Order: sequence, then structure tokens, then C-alpha cells
Amino acid sequence: MSVAEYTKKSVTIPTELLASVDQVRKQRSLSAFVSEALRRQVERENLADLVRELDEVHGPMSPDEARRQAQALA
Repeated sequence: MSVAEYTKKSVTIPTELLASVDQVRKQRSLSAFVSEALRRQVERENLADLVRELDEVHGPMSPDEARRQAQALA
């Protein structure tokens, strides 16, 4: 098992957003919370890229097909 490497960065976060984060992160450190959020966002971006590629190759899904697929994932 490999050990994760970490890089320290400085970010600027709106005060009201940080207050909301502090209310929901419970016992997690801010670094852990932000890392988890960034990981999810990268996954979303990658999925969006995949959907765009599939749409280019196969055309977009019909609304009925999209609904069926959403129900299958639920």
C-alpha cells in the first residue's frame, strides 16, 4: 500500500461558506473535508467529460431513456 503525499496550499474561502462547512464537517478536519469535496468534484468533472464524449459518439439520450437510467441507478 502506498503512502499518500500531501501538498500544503493556501486558499481563500468566503466567510459564510466556511461557517457552513464548520457546521457540517463534525469531527473531520477542515483538510479532510476539503480533500473529500475536491475528490468528489474531480469525479463529477470526469463523469461530465465522459457523458460529453458518449453524446458525441452515440448522440444524447432521449428524456425517456435518461429517466429509465436514473431509475435504474436509484
